[in-house]
Amino acid sequence: MKNKRILVANRGEIALRIIRSAKELGLRTIAVYSDIDKESLHVKKADESIHLGPSLPAESYRNLKRLVEAAVNTEADLVHPGYGFLAENADFAKAIQRKRITWIGPSPKTIRSMGDKIESRISSDIFDKLLSMPLLLVQGENIGRYGRSIQSISALRITLI
Repeated sequence: MKNKRILVANRGEIALRIIRSAKELGLRTIAVYSDIDKESLHVKKADESIHLGPSLPAESYRNLKRLVEAAVNTEADLVHPGYGFLAENADFAKAIQRKRITWIGPSPKTIRSMGDKIESRISSDIFDKLLSMPLLLVQGENIGRYGRSIQSISALRITLI
């Protein structure tokens, strides 16, 4: 079996959790870091680390080109995006896959469809109307397929009897 190397394309506690889990699976871990994170715990705990650039996330952790170069230059077999930054960026996932590196996460197509669904739900008329009025739900009432969303979105305005 090939020596598996995982680049963790995130920082801080998120990266630490991924690094710990990857090590438990016997993977070699590669941390990325910006100027400000040079001495961070995730960098120290990883087997290797690679500098991405300046402290601003746009110039480091959200810089697709630099992250892809880091994965290639460190000969990573896998890339785990964590969450935030570029984790929900279909172009990042696709760029990693083009380099024949395994993307740990949803496919680019799935990421794009999630974005479309989330956007369409947020902007839908039903949610706009529901968010603009106080709600009263009776316990046990059948509120349909949107019930859980309505409860969580309007939690402060719902009275359950």
